[in-house]
Amino acid sequence: MAKWEIEYKGHKIEVRTRPNSRLTVDGEVQDETFGFGTRSRLWGRIKSGDGEGEQIRASVGGEWFSYSCAVFIDDTQVFRT
Repeated sequence: MAKWEIEYKGHKIEVRTRPNSRLTVDGEVQDETFGFGTRSRLWGRIKSGDGEGEQIRASVGGEWFSYSCAVFIDDTQVFRT
C-alpha cells in the first residue's frame, strides 16, 4: 500500500492505494475504486472553508511495488511523486 498526504488551504487531502484506491478530504472518503488495477483516477471536492467548491483529481499509477501519484486542484497540479 502507498499513501500520500497533502495540505491545501488548511485541508488534509489523502490518497491511498491497494487493495482499493481511495481519496479522502478532511477525513471524508470522497472517491474509491476497487480491485487490483495499476491505474486509478479519483475525484473529490473541497466542501467548506478556504477553497470551497474547488475540484480535486488524483491520478495514481504504477507497478506492484512502486506507485506514483499526482494531485490536481481545479486543473492545476499541486502534488507529484
